[in-house]
Amino acid sequence: EAHYRKARDEGIRSRARLVSASALTLFLVYTLLDSLMLPAAIARDTIAVRLMVTCPVIIGVWWLSYRDIRDDHFVKIYALAYLVGGLSVVGIIGLARLENHPLPYEGILLMLMFGYFAMGLPFFSASLASALIILAYLICELTIGLPTHALMNNLFFMLTANGIGMIGAWLTEYRHRAHYLDQQLIHHLHQTAAEES
Repeated sequence: EAHYRKARDEGIRSRARLVSASALTLFLVYTLLDSLMLPAAIARDTIAVRLMVTCPVIIGVWWLSYRDIRDDHFVKIYALAYLVGGLSVVGIIGLARLENHPLPYEGILLMLMFGYFAMGLPFFSASLASALIILAYLICELTIGLPTHALMNNLFFMLTANGIGMIGAWLTEYRHRAHYLDQQLIHHLHQTAAEES
């Protein structure tokens, strides 16, 4: 298990470089869309959150992926960055709602899918961070006063997406572990055969 986790963490670290570049591009596109589609008062706040919180966190992850830190420490930082990114999306939705300009929750669904599939985070880390993001969204909407029927509708879709993500992440991790064990067994059999020969 320790060897598998080490190999998994190395893979997550190398994957993080491409994911960080993609996420940064995506958030910069959203920043542009905010400036074009939202009222100026709201766009000012949402763009500030994207450029002063989310984008620096993504850049930090990309930078750390090339630094000499242990892979397991990097994976923890990567999961924390995912949580911060999700909370920043919740903050953006909350800021828009305070100005009576409701934004859809699709940004949170996108974050959930990023955490479970694109980022390749371990099952437990992705599930915990995603649950905290959904809880933060629920608290935000309850505080601002979204009607109960609308909140329940939004929550249903987010919990469904989170459930799909959790199952997918668990299956992916299970398959990766099985594949790693198969590779180790094949390597051991080859080594044994070579020694006997």
